Amino acid sequence: MEKFDQILLAVYVQVASLTDPGDNPVTIASVQEAVELTEQQLSVLLARLTEEGLIKISPIGTPPLLYLTRSGLARVRRKQTQAA
Repeated sequence: MEKFDQILLAVYVQVASLTDPGDNPVTIASVQEAVELTEQQLSVLLARLTEEGLIKISPIGTPPLLYLTRSGLARVRRKQTQAA
């Protein structure tokens, strides 16, 4: 689960200061750079996060954009609170 949490955190860091983080997308490339994974590795992990309802992948655009879901936001915030 550590890599999953790193991906969620990488997305959250980019949108945390915005009014509604769940309504603001980030690029897959920015997440890939932050977590230092290959495109293939990231794709596998993103598919799992999508299945679990923590990330939403926009079907529009190339490359697709990533959104945190409410569940994803809650998990990232909970992990940050536990780490503090």
